[in-house]
Amino acid sequence: MILLTSIVFFFFIFFLGLSISNIVKSQETELRSKIEDRLKNADKTITEVRITKRERLSDLPFLDHLLRKLIVIRKLQNYIGQSGLSLSVGSFVLLSLVFASLIFLLAVFFNAPFQFASVSALGFLFLPFLFVSLTRSRRINKFSTQFPDCIGLITSSLRAGHSFQMAIETVVEEGKDLVSSEFRQVLSEVEVGQNFEEALKGILTRVDTPDLRLFISGVILQRETGGNLAELLDNLEVVIRERQELKRELSAATAQAKLSGLILSLLPIFVGLFVFVVNRNYMLFFFNDPIGTKILLGCVVGQMFGIFWISKVVKIEF
Repeated sequence: MILLTSIVFFFFIFFLGLSISNIVKSQETELRSKIEDRLKNADKTITEVRITKRERLSDLPFLDHLLRKLIVIRKLQNYIGQSGLSLSVGSFVLLSLVFASLIFLLAVFFNAPFQFASVSALGFLFLPFLFVSLTRSRRINKFSTQFPDCIGLITSSLRAGHSFQMAIETVVEEGKDLVSSEFRQVLSEVEVGQNFEEALKGILTRVDTPDLRLFISGVILQRETGGNLAELLDNLEVVIRERQELKRELSAATAQAKLSGLILSLLPIFVGLFVFVVNRNYMLFFFNDPIGTKILLGCVVGQMFGIFWISKVVKIEF
């Protein structure tokens, strides 16, 4: 009865928070549409202004105020933003807690030991972060693949006599989807009064790659000191393409080591779950006996150290 009440209460809180979030989003959308209508009807003559964005960390005001007090939340916000997901930090935190709570309740429902339920909940607490991390890596790799073609378009436009900003417009019109959307954001920020160099640096908060850093540093340096930007970008395109080719060769060379590391990392987990299903009393020793708990803790620490060490060995930075 207590477990059933806990489950009902959990889903009640979950759907209540979801309803409040939808209400806040609808109010925000309505307010934004009113502001856009007023701006369309306003005078077109606008003096140059500096705009500072203040993004909300959550649609719930009290959670947004709470998260802004934590310094690490800003880094997490940038990390989520680089994944391209329309997910606020508040939603991410709530989603992680929901996953952890749901797994904990399921473990208790099947009469699992409290220690096992806690460890399982802690593991699923990081499941949304793993999803965001994989999505971010996929998006950054896609951007890196498209970026040399973007530099080629800019170089061709510059040699045709266009300005750098007109070359960016060419990328927006003819470039591939991800690169085009990022540079469209740059032009949008410039149109509302943002400094061009600051708007260009703003891409790094959404897609942070070494190639993009080289590109932005070269453009800013050329704007300050002068020089042939087309030739500079042409050489940069060659360097980036050669660097990506070397990266692909290294990835192919370390593929077997990465697969071995993945198997060695997941094998103890699946073996433990299999033994728990086949011989439950054997595994309960690690949760009920103090010596077994210490052994299990030592195994977890050793496993984490092994995963960290294997990832360092197979990851080659250049």
